[in-house]
Amino acid sequence: MPDIQETISWQTDIGRADVGEMRHSLRGGRGAYRYSFMRSGDYLAAEGLYRSAPLDDWLVPAWADAVKAGAVADTDLSVTANTSSEWGDKALIFGCSDDFVVADVASVGVGEITLSAAVGKAYDNPSVMPLHLAYISDVVNVRAITTRHVGIEMTFVRRDEMAEATPSYQQFGGLYFLPCASRPMQNLAGGIGWPVEVIDNEMGPVVLEQIRAQLEAYYSASMSFGSSADVKAFRAFLSAIRGRDGAFWVGSYGGALSFVVAPSAGATTLRIAPLLRTAADYVGRSVRVGNEFRTITAASEFSATEHRLTVAALSATATTGRLLRKVRLESDAVELRHRRGLGARCTFTLAEVTE
Repeated sequence: MPDIQETISWQTDIGRADVGEMRHSLRGGRGAYRYSFMRSGDYLAAEGLYRSAPLDDWLVPAWADAVKAGAVADTDLSVTANTSSEWGDKALIFGCSDDFVVADVASVGVGEITLSAAVGKAYDNPSVMPLHLAYISDVVNVRAITTRHVGIEMTFVRRDEMAEATPSYQQFGGLYFLPCASRPMQNLAGGIGWPVEVIDNEMGPVVLEQIRAQLEAYYSASMSFGSSADVKAFRAFLSAIRGRDGAFWVGSYGGALSFVVAPSAGATTLRIAPLLRTAADYVGRSVRVGNEFRTITAASEFSATEHRLTVAALSATATTGRLLRKVRLESDAVELRHRRGLGARCTFTLAEVTE
């Protein structure tokens, strides 16, 4: 399998006001694949294909969704497949670069696909994956590594829009929660600041003029996915938020609650070690306690070592809690990097929003 960079992009128009913003999605998701190869023979094949028909459409294998199908007979109508991935009407049954079958897909079941006709060839353990109609969107990039190895990159953009799916993630207040605890959010970086213009003619006092009455906060993070089911769930989430258009919840970095006493089922008070500067800073904030979401309606500074937060009654005992932030993607393009045997990784920037 080649190294793959999968890019899913949308188009969103954002209008900013003094406080808040309005977002309008202009089109659905569009997928692209950048394949990287490392053999000289691959370069010659890629060059020949590109020279022969640079403006044509291509059937592009979704290598990131490939699975080994086990023994396949020439008379088989059904083959094992990764049905967590997005399927069209074509499948690739791949033995090697000189031995493969392009088959029509009649239906997609659970763990297997049914073909319109028998495979026609027998394989010991082929790779099976979807095929997508796409065009080459960029030049074929080449870089020599050794006399026997050449780095080649080709980018294909799918003709069809990304299929919309219902995410399996939890919701709170009509917004999805990105579950970074099970898929670790790492390398968090960013910054916060008021939109301010500095007026300085270098001959008098310096004046700071606030441009917008809303704090701007940005966070950069990485997520790792160990299985195709995790990637499918994340793609479904992306299809729901449509790039920069949709807001969602994430756990606040540094916002873990340290309970003085773990809340039990029915509790309406969270007793925590001080986290924010004053009690008023908690009020109106959203929090995830165990697997439940709540809004903090009141707070008090009980002592120098304990703050108490009032929430709606909990349904179960909890040992973990975290403040939440409402955010959106800062870019309409999201990149997933797939590596053989290493799963997938995604890096993105988040912008905090109020609506």
